[in-house]
Amino acid sequence: MLDALAEVVRTGHPAAAERLWALAREHGTPVVRIAAADPLTHEVTYLWRSSGPDVTAVRLRGAPVWHEDDEVLRDPDGIAGAARLHHVAGTDVWWRTYRARGDLRATYSFVERCHGEVRDPAPDPFNPRRWPAAPSPYPPLPEFARDNEGTSYVALPDADPDLPAVHQAAARGALALHTVTSRVLGNRRRVWVWTPPVSADTEALPLLLLHDGWHWTLPGASVAQLMDHLVTTGAVPPMVVIAQESPPGGRAELACDPAFVDFLTDELLPWARDRWPVTAHAERTAIAGQSLGGLNAAFAAHRRPDVFGAVVAQSGSFWWAPSTPYGHGAGDLMRQYAEEPRPSVRFALSVGLLEGRMVGLSRHLRDVLVAGGHDVSYREFLGGHSWLSWAPDLARALPVVTAGWARATVGGALKSSDSVVSM
Repeated sequence: MLDALAEVVRTGHPAAAERLWALAREHGTPVVRIAAADPLTHEVTYLWRSSGPDVTAVRLRGAPVWHEDDEVLRDPDGIAGAARLHHVAGTDVWWRTYRARGDLRATYSFVERCHGEVRDPAPDPFNPRRWPAAPSPYPPLPEFARDNEGTSYVALPDADPDLPAVHQAAARGALALHTVTSRVLGNRRRVWVWTPPVSADTEALPLLLLHDGWHWTLPGASVAQLMDHLVTTGAVPPMVVIAQESPPGGRAELACDPAFVDFLTDELLPWARDRWPVTAHAERTAIAGQSLGGLNAAFAAHRRPDVFGAVVAQSGSFWWAPSTPYGHGAGDLMRQYAEEPRPSVRFALSVGLLEGRMVGLSRHLRDVLVAGGHDVSYREFLGGHSWLSWAPDLARALPVVTAGWARATVGGALKSSDSVVSM
């Protein structure tokens, strides 16, 4: 296919473009090959067929380039310039080749500009891979409706794998949807609870509190599939997972709101303990989140280390500071950890190299935590701000923060005294 692209670039002939598109339909895109000079680097070529002659520019949204990448440093417009595709004049062909490490795993889409009008991002019509592969079985909140729609993604050979399917004969846990009312916050929310396949008389189990519950019902990021795999393979001990979702328009509560932490510790966790045999000990209670949820997980452990002894913070919004525009904060949480020492907490921090300034902020928090005596695992992956990256990364992180936790015997099923709520 690259030979066909080279012919289009050389001749600019529409017939050559038609041959290229026939090959794209047959073999799919993007085109990946190992770089001749470096076996650890891949050349990834993206192709886009313009929707009409009025298209004046095409940008790759989610391009596999990042702030420290040579291609960005060479381009006078930085990432904005590096994301622009090249156009072959006289044809409908737009293309660009990027060099990337073999662990790239990232979503992408194409954005056309037509004389000042910027069109909605569109998936790659020649790539059958979609994230998510199918809609969630639960309806999303209005602000997350687009997260239910598939976008294209690329995963190179050394990237984190998809969540593995659990063997058909293996014991499985149960996922149920509930609603919880908060007097502290004056609202109601959906809460998904995953219970492991253990007997009803099991002693107090470890507990994982997970933010953005609905996103963890997406195929490919299913908390049930994730936990079934980790528990049945022995990677983590059987535990109860409480996956809460902020109510419509309510994600601001994740931005270091003390009242929200009070809801978690004084209402949500007691609600769970009234229904399932879960621990009340911090050393066996973890909190995990992504983006603003990652920020809140780290904040909650700082505010209540007597409740949360382990934290998984993925792509945390550590730019946050009070009364600052979105994304422009100075990192107030780092100051809190530096100036207000707390008992040691076990952390697993991670961030994607395609996430811009969030990389530096995550490194900053890592250094502050290490200096404060916390147990910190830190990882950077070649991906973006997406559950496509966070799902397999959480599968890596949970065994780290739960290492040494006591383990119940797998087999049986827990029952709740609460009824399941259909939504």
